[in-house]
Amino acid sequence: MGVDSRLILTGAKRVIDSRPMYAQVVLTDDCNLSCTYCDEYLPGGPSVPLSELTARVDKLDELGVVVYDFLGGEPLMHPHLYKLVAHTKSKRGGSNVVTIITNCFLLTRDLIRSLMSPRWTICRSPLTPSNLPGAPTNPSNRFCRA
Repeated sequence: MGVDSRLILTGAKRVIDSRPMYAQVVLTDDCNLSCTYCDEYLPGGPSVPLSELTARVDKLDELGVVVYDFLGGEPLMHPHLYKLVAHTKSKRGGSNVVTIITNCFLLTRDLIRSLMSPRWTICRSPLTPSNLPGAPTNPSNRFCRA
């Protein structure tokens, strides 16, 4: 993934203006797994409505945020994830960065292809390495890039 020069210049400017550059946005507390070591989910938890999430992104954009981490629970379970990412990437001419912190279990080849179209970054969750007790193995892990 190449870094946009506008992002670098914005980061350099932030040293002076002290506005926020980075935000974590929780999309849902629901998760498709129930890892014994994890306390970041609520099975069956509701997703935050798209209208609320887009309003949050709009406010964060006004504040100057250029890097967004979408997480949860499992953010791939949010029914409007694609719309939210497209809305977020429409800010700042698409020069902002959107990452999805996911366990990758819901990724398929088709989903990965669709995710790559708006220049998404997919980030495998650091909470699910196979060497932790209670962590499931992930057959789709070969598609994930940290």
